[in-house]
Amino acid sequence: MMIRFIILLCFSMVSTSHVGANMLPDNQGGIIATKAEAHPDFDEEIVYSDALEPYNRVMYHVNEHINGLLLRPFASLYRDAMPTFIQKGVSNVLDHIWSPVSVVNSALQGRFDKALDTVTRIFINTIFGFFGLMDVASDIGFEKHQEDFGQTLAVWGVSPGPYLVLPLIGPSNFRDTIGRVGDYFMDPVNIYATRRDKKGLLYTRWGVSSISRLSAHLETIDSLKEASVDFYATLKSVYEQHRADQIDEDNSQKNNIMGPEAFLDLEEEAFAHD
Repeated sequence: MMIRFIILLCFSMVSTSHVGANMLPDNQGGIIATKAEAHPDFDEEIVYSDALEPYNRVMYHVNEHINGLLLRPFASLYRDAMPTFIQKGVSNVLDHIWSPVSVVNSALQGRFDKALDTVTRIFINTIFGFFGLMDVASDIGFEKHQEDFGQTLAVWGVSPGPYLVLPLIGPSNFRDTIGRVGDYFMDPVNIYATRRDKKGLLYTRWGVSSISRLSAHLETIDSLKEASVDFYATLKSVYEQHRADQIDEDNSQKNNIMGPEAFLDLEEEAFAHD
């Protein structure tokens, strides 16, 4: 799931309004149905909101220029020059050092099974995967879970608020922006770097992550742009769909623990699963 999100955060690397998080995009980035229409059992009331659209469109173009001038050239060079096994190792390490944040959020969502899985993954990949360079845990059946505080807030019932394009980061909303702040303070790397005054470590990780994620999906992003009449609208719709998928999964699993039937899954987006 995270990889599809990263594809959409092409400017930096990786639910907006109530309606956006529950709209199903057509192949032109338009809206063909609300989730309530597509799945009658889903009872959340949805109101589409892009109240900050003038600002969002300006920031979208700023991010795209930064992406074109800085990130994309480095991402292309990284993809073409680095051996595939090194690129995979870098991606694995980035996922590995995010794992403690996922553990905390899984626990906050009441998903202690996910938290235990991720703790087990950390142990296995640290010891047998050379500090996360190899994803041994996945090979032996421990599924990767990537939970963030934005998802946790959604599980707690916090509304997403208006769609928001963040500088350098890209698509977000008010809830997910607050979630990013929460994740920052949960992240052991951020805690260490802040306390030891090693801000360079944070900038380095952000740069490596941005280039690594973007390099893996350059062709996909280009294809999406070519097929879109309005890439801003397409990006917004698919971002909302992606977050809705993640949050519905969290809520469905939570409901399964409590007994009620899980929500029906959203229709799949036109992206391949990683």
